[in-house]
Amino acid sequence: MTRVKFEELNKDLFEKCMEIAQKCLDDAKMAKSDVHDVVLVGGSSRIPKVQSLLQGFFEGKDLCNSINPDEAVAYGAAVQAALLSEEYSIVPNLVLVDVTPLSLGIATKGDLMSVVIPKNTVIPVKMGAVFATIEDNQSTASFPVYEGERTKAKENNLLGKFKLSGLPLAPRGYPMNVSFELDFDGILKVSAEDETTGSKNGITITNEKGRLSSAEIKRMIEEAALFREEDKKFKKMVEAKNALDEYIYRMEKAMKDSDVSSKVSPSEKQRIMASLREGKRLLRSEEQHTEASVFEDFIKKLQKICQVIVINKRKATKDAGVIAGLNVIRIINEPTAAALAYGLQKRDKCSGKRNVFIFDLGGGTFDVSLVTIENEVFEVKATAGDTHLGGEDFDNRMVSHLVQEFKRKNRVDITRDPRALRRLRNECEKAKRTLSHANETTIEIDALFKGIDFRFSITRARFEELNRDLFVKCMEIAQKCLDDAKMQKREIDDVVLVGGSSRIPKVQSLLHNFFEGKDLCKSINPDEAVAYGAAIQAALLSESYSIVPNMVLVDVTPLSLGIAIRGDLMSVVIPRNTAIPVKMGSVFVTIEDYQSAAAFPVYEGERSKASENNLLGLFSLSGLPLVPRGHPINVSFELDFDGILKVCAVDETTGNKNGITITNEKGRLSSAEIKRMIEEAAVFKEEDKKFKKMIKAKNALDYYVYRMEKALKDFDVSSMISPSEKQRINAALREGKSLIQSEHQTEASVFENYLKKLQNIYHPIVINEVHGYSDEETYD
Repeated sequence: MTRVKFEELNKDLFEKCMEIAQKCLDDAKMAKSDVHDVVLVGGSSRIPKVQSLLQGFFEGKDLCNSINPDEAVAYGAAVQAALLSEEYSIVPNLVLVDVTPLSLGIATKGDLMSVVIPKNTVIPVKMGAVFATIEDNQSTASFPVYEGERTKAKENNLLGKFKLSGLPLAPRGYPMNVSFELDFDGILKVSAEDETTGSKNGITITNEKGRLSSAEIKRMIEEAALFREEDKKFKKMVEAKNALDEYIYRMEKAMKDSDVSSKVSPSEKQRIMASLREGKRLLRSEEQHTEASVFEDFIKKLQKICQVIVINKRKATKDAGVIAGLNVIRIINEPTAAALAYGLQKRDKCSGKRNVFIFDLGGGTFDVSLVTIENEVFEVKATAGDTHLGGEDFDNRMVSHLVQEFKRKNRVDITRDPRALRRLRNECEKAKRTLSHANETTIEIDALFKGIDFRFSITRARFEELNRDLFVKCMEIAQKCLDDAKMQKREIDDVVLVGGSSRIPKVQSLLHNFFEGKDLCKSINPDEAVAYGAAIQAALLSESYSIVPNMVLVDVTPLSLGIAIRGDLMSVVIPRNTAIPVKMGSVFVTIEDYQSAAAFPVYEGERSKASENNLLGLFSLSGLPLVPRGHPINVSFELDFDGILKVCAVDETTGNKNGITITNEKGRLSSAEIKRMIEEAAVFKEEDKKFKKMIKAKNALDYYVYRMEKALKDFDVSSMISPSEKQRINAALREGKSLIQSEHQTEASVFENYLKKLQNIYHPIVINEVHGYSDEETYD
């Protein structure tokens, strides 16, 4: 047998090895280029074809095979034994790193698995999470500990459970700190603590107690992959159910507040309480609701009813300013303020149109915005960000690393000593700042824990490695902002750094490469840019400051604004990311003959189905002339600097008009809710396209049926059609109307095919006589 024949016989097995290698990279969220060394272990790794494929897979990287592959495992075990023995001081300072084979977590409300330590986390490791009580005055909390990859906790492996008692009698949502600690030997310690009372309890799970074998772990991972879509659906349903439960709880609590309930009329109060009771019945229902939409639809219904008691954050901010003795002229977000600050710095250098990218990486949040400057006017084209990404996260990574180093060197754990952790965190923050201008720094803390001094040198390279995934995430968000603005990297003229963490050299290096070598603008102190811009905006709005240059700041609409039309289709009037202030209009038509009034539901959102968006308000226009359907009504949307929206409908024939004014205090969404809606729109993009196509096809068929019925009532047309042909046409039209009224059809092709069928019946008979009717098939 030749080597070629042997390789041919095993070709599929060799390729499977490469597929598994790719899966390992995917799990680690790494690219091939991120791998520094490739080590061969096991006798079969000697096969030339395997080595050739592996070298090709890693783009020509040399393979490390200096250790006998049959002895590598025993060799490593001997090294590890020597490392753990104080007698062998000649052993090089190596650390063997293993990973968690399955995720570890707690079962939360609704049997949802809340992961604390994800799969493939390097061990030893200690991680924590905050869990909350789910009932008012709850004195005891239960913590079932699971390992596995399924979303439904009971589908995973139960390792054990314990309770934490002696909780204070407080409203639901009372926090409890839970920590998971997994050591080198796979021993898991889970503990829960109430910081207020000092109560604590926990459980220790050894490898002999309920843990799975390698074969069982492999089976669970395969099952998780098999049921991935089902698990996503389950998670979405439980989250929707819990969101409804939380909303009902908050609304009930608000209604018990005399300051809130006193402003609600008795009839509104009765309506709200009846709806809340209905929601609680839905939550307790024995019927198995597996669709998230059941709970999502009901929460939307509740939100519409309970709008009267929802307190808007923007209004609360204004009120707080007034209480503090400030004159709140306008509220602007941080990236917008930074854009204005930069505009002042660069205004003399602007020639024509400039696109400026604002990169704001602070202590706890990350925001990016894309601003266009033209003729001294600033227009925010798009924004993106992460409210849980910043300098604190970088500090946390360093703290976790040094805690493990201290434990490795001194065999003691400092995580239970808040004072020691606080001192270590302060030093890590100082080290982070030092590493922005130095390649290495030393952390020295006297008597950190139990009289033990701690000294550790950390390099900039090590700091960057600890936070590599977070830095990459910043670039991903920057890309998303460009995508939203529909711009290419090469179209950006300036990149501005804002926020203290934007000083980190690796962040600047990645950003420099991301924008293909563009120089970064950092002439403004990044810690002062936001206050700088806010001061400029205040000066611009004040008549007493004539020395401020004549600049105008233009913000954008975070969501599209429009009207729900026939078939629950969202007809957008002002698209998302339109510069404000803005006034736009559209023409809508009546949908019934002799319609005397028309309703206008106003929505904001990106979904094609209007009811999936946020209802801002509803108004009607009465006194329309009694004419056939299709009578035009002009509708205008006007949005000012402060986000106040005025919607007006006018019938030019009679002069009748009506409208609605929607303020930021009335039903508008928070930044987090806006972000959620944009993400949902992206997830359901294909589904929404399908829905829009179906409604348009359905409306086109309805319009055609209407025109044909009208044509048949015309004596000049109907007199030219024989009774049998007329009967055939009327039967087909009745069938068409029945199809339109059916709510079971969701495919556009059903309506498109029937429209063609009608045309094939009708056209050959009367094409010449009714050409004026049959050609008008469009509907808006």
